[in-house]
Amino acid sequence: DLVEGSAGDFDKTTAKSNFRYKKRYELDGNVDGALYLDQLGEKGSEWDIHFNHDQKLTPDGRTTLTGSGSFVSKSDVRQEKGLDKSTVLDQQANARMALRHQFKNNSTFSAELQQERDLKEVKSNGINTRKTTRNIPDLQFTSSGPLIPRSDYAEFDTSTTASWYEKLNYRYQLRGNQHQRIIEDSTGINDTLWIGTNDNLSLDYTGSLFDVVNVTPSLSYNGMWSAHSYNKDYNSIDTIQPNRYQLDPAEK
Repeated sequence: DLVEGSAGDFDKTTAKSNFRYKKRYELDGNVDGALYLDQLGEKGSEWDIHFNHDQKLTPDGRTTLTGSGSFVSKSDVRQEKGLDKSTVLDQQANARMALRHQFKNNSTFSAELQQERDLKEVKSNGINTRKTTRNIPDLQFTSSGPLIPRSDYAEFDTSTTASWYEKLNYRYQLRGNQHQRIIEDSTGINDTLWIGTNDNLSLDYTGSLFDVVNVTPSLSYNGMWSAHSYNKDYNSIDTIQPNRYQLDPAEK
């Protein structure tokens, strides 16, 4: 796209490209890119990239890699260089990439990288601010099922009933991540970092008492470890405060 300026020069030049890739049953995705030049033939440029990716890393589909998002060279590139309304109004540069594996024993593991970035300043407490949040990395492991699984023979033998200990079920979840929040305003740049882990184990039993009353007792455990650091203007870390970590901070 070329836009001619009042002086007869092309004061906005936009080069766009789209790359699509696909391999049947395995891979699918695309990359869209826009390159902005202030004036045709001049050095210097700004760019805006969008992507989508969906991939099976193993033939059985148990391991996958998915992602989507966008990146820009400058926070104001869409507002200043965009030639259509949808581009100018899109003031978020968010991106996510996730690796997930499904084990055969009903357990899953995932590793995710995520960023959310405000491109336009918003007013907070009377001050124009711009916020960026990142979860790099965000790791999760979950597993559930019978605490003592029945044998393959017992599973197919309809004449036998499950023992009481075979009716005990468990669910375990472990999560750990590093959450970073960067706030830019007129007072400087505030960089806050949380790191921590959170694990949860629950046990439950479903059966009957004297073959008359159904009972479902349960037991659960939850543990957390955390640390928190705060950095003003990237000069020095002021404090390290434990037990203030939140896996999903409510403050947005």
